[in-house]
Amino acid sequence: MRIGIYNHWLSTLGGGEKVTAAMAEALSHHYQVDLIGPERVPRSQIEDRINVDLGKVDVKVINIMERTPSFTKEYDLFINATHGAILPTMCKRNILYVYFPIRLVGGSLLKRTLKAFLFRRFRYGHPLEGLYPADRAQGTVLWWTGPYANLRVPLPKSSHPLALELTIRGYRTAHASPARIRLRICGEEVSEALPALSPHDFSRIRIPIPRHGTQQECIEAEIFADTFCPATEGSSTDVRELGVMLGWARSTNGFEPLHWLLSKLIPDVDMRLQNQVELLSGQLHLERYQTICAVSRYTQRWIERYWRRESDLLYPPVDGASGETRAKRNVILSVGRFFDGHHNKKHFEMVKAFQEMCDAGLRGWELILVGGTHGEEIHQTYLERLKQACVGYPISILTDIPFVTIKELYATSALYWHATGYDEDESRVPERLEHFGMATVEAMAAGCVPVVIGKAGQIEIIEDGRSGFLWNTLDDLKRHSLTLIRDERLRRRLAEGAVTRSRDFSRDVFVANVLKTVERTLSKPA
Repeated sequence: MRIGIYNHWLSTLGGGEKVTAAMAEALSHHYQVDLIGPERVPRSQIEDRINVDLGKVDVKVINIMERTPSFTKEYDLFINATHGAILPTMCKRNILYVYFPIRLVGGSLLKRTLKAFLFRRFRYGHPLEGLYPADRAQGTVLWWTGPYANLRVPLPKSSHPLALELTIRGYRTAHASPARIRLRICGEEVSEALPALSPHDFSRIRIPIPRHGTQQECIEAEIFADTFCPATEGSSTDVRELGVMLGWARSTNGFEPLHWLLSKLIPDVDMRLQNQVELLSGQLHLERYQTICAVSRYTQRWIERYWRRESDLLYPPVDGASGETRAKRNVILSVGRFFDGHHNKKHFEMVKAFQEMCDAGLRGWELILVGGTHGEEIHQTYLERLKQACVGYPISILTDIPFVTIKELYATSALYWHATGYDEDESRVPERLEHFGMATVEAMAAGCVPVVIGKAGQIEIIEDGRSGFLWNTLDDLKRHSLTLIRDERLRRRLAEGAVTRSRDFSRDVFVANVLKTVERTLSKPA
């Protein structure tokens, strides 16, 4: 039995990618497993950085964002472990692992409701197969087909003859052959002569729907297109095999006063409403997933709020849960990727707090910041600014080091800091808080006492005063840290509590829960 596990951010090798790889390792002892990402990442690099054994796993390179999801049909089970994306899938059974849910439709409640009403009222088509992820051009959402595309189009209840309307553009590079298509509706080849497709403008095509198709709630419309590759033509680096560009597709009975009125009042009303399929397609893709797993109870609550779906709690595995504790040095450790963005690890705030402790008289202690890096200029600039901010204080920054070195730091550091979500409003931007916090548990397993922010996923890990301390202000962070620095007996007691608590998140617990989840999903109706 074959299982495909996809993570679009696999090359970053962060916490979510650690979960993905651990999932692949666990399942590979019972199933044939492919670990899939959009970029080549050496197996040895994954194993060294995040401490997994992928000897039985086939690591593949597929970019689902640049191709149709038909490859998912090869698997008996498809697992999407990509943060921030409800990917389309054509597999019969699917699991979605969620770190934090995305909002499916934007805007106010009234605006969302109106969009959804009009989209369904005028019966616009949904992509089923063969369309690449949507492209945005001048505020409009467009879809490229490959050589074959399949749309599902709902039908109105009507005594009038029904027709399928769609707009198609036959864009081609200068040296490519003109675009040509064939259409099939309800399984029947369209015999009517189709107009020549313009490379510059959308052609509007209207095809009668076969009588036997009008008895159904929806029909399938298939597009067969000659293709070209922009990269081969030398005009682009785009290596996709592109067919034609789809603007919109809908069914009509020819008698729609509301649609007629809107078309007079709103330019390009059909294109604007078809655009809603990009917003609503997340909901459609979500319906393909029989099982949703949440990384924490915090995430579960927001899944219920955003998606109105139940989810299974599947805490991540923590390597250090079988880790060792050793003689501690006067080190405060923090582990988290160095990047600029809304979910960053608040390194500057931690540096400021430590500097203020030093300025107030703290001596003999060091702050060590550890994390992976990103090559983009914005993230490199963030890292350089951080290095400059640390000058003159006993603060070290270690980047892209192997997990064995991180494990050594866990074992020898006395305190662990975590600040993601500091000064953020959970009710307004809940995605900016820590969804769980694997590094915190790894540190705890090695007897490193956590002093972490009292928000979101962190409060599911720490028992305040028993296995660490929680804080909400930088003054609290400094106060708790100084208490532990001055009271070695308290520090030892909380370290023991941290080790005990970390065992609740061990890899063995994770593996058992993953296997149960997979078995349960495979037993569900396709």
